[in-house]
Amino acid sequence: MKKKISLSLLLIFIIFLISLKSNFLPTFASPGLTCQLKSGNCLASETCIFSLNRTSNSHAGDCNYGSLKVCCSDTGATLIASIKSTPCNPSLNEAGVISLNKTSNSHAEEYQFSNYPYHVCLNSTPGSISCIYKNSCDDPGETCLASLNLQTNSHLANCSDPNYLIKICCVKPDCGNGVIEATEECDLPDWGTCQPYENCNATCQCHDFRNETRGCNYYDMCSASPCTWWTDCYVNTTDDDYKQFILTQMCNDAVVVPHAMKTCPWP
Repeated sequence: MKKKISLSLLLIFIIFLISLKSNFLPTFASPGLTCQLKSGNCLASETCIFSLNRTSNSHAGDCNYGSLKVCCSDTGATLIASIKSTPCNPSLNEAGVISLNKTSNSHAEEYQFSNYPYHVCLNSTPGSISCIYKNSCDDPGETCLASLNLQTNSHLANCSDPNYLIKICCVKPDCGNGVIEATEECDLPDWGTCQPYENCNATCQCHDFRNETRGCNYYDMCSASPCTWWTDCYVNTTDDDYKQFILTQMCNDAVVVPHAMKTCPWP
């Protein structure tokens, strides 16, 4: 009997140790941009983008205006938000979020309109952010900041308000994750909208390789035959008949790879 009690106590103790250990295991946040409307100040790890004075039928302003803050964070990156009297600067990777007619107690409009003089801009270092307006922020990586009821001269609401159908959706594309996200044209293995004469480059955009000066492809006339991987090439034509000539006569020992690209073998 004592042995059974001892075994039971030992089992309870082992379960307790496992539970205790699991409580101290490190947790890891998923990377990417996340935003939420919060009452009070944003956390130290968050950046305030703009503020509202109520959850629906609200005006907007800078982060000193309302008690409800749009707080965003980006794991592994630094977010910078600003309200500017000049347009957001693409060369600084600034994304236009919304525009305001004042910095406090203001109506709002979609950024692409030019009726209002103040612009809410957001950028991430490293990386870049893009913002669009949709009925729902449901594409991979998208996060909702707030809702509008009109494209211009609009009040604002939280993202779940069913009467405010224009959602402010922002995303930080993760090029290389295999998913074509907003602002991306392709992401391997999905070639997306790329044409046969394009490949998917390091920023997940379709790149027209026909004007490349190194390497052979269907649209290149090689300066040597058989062509080799170091051969200089120049664009001669996009004519299909001549393309076949290049394939069969100029680079006939080359191998064909996906999306109509032509590569030459190693010597």
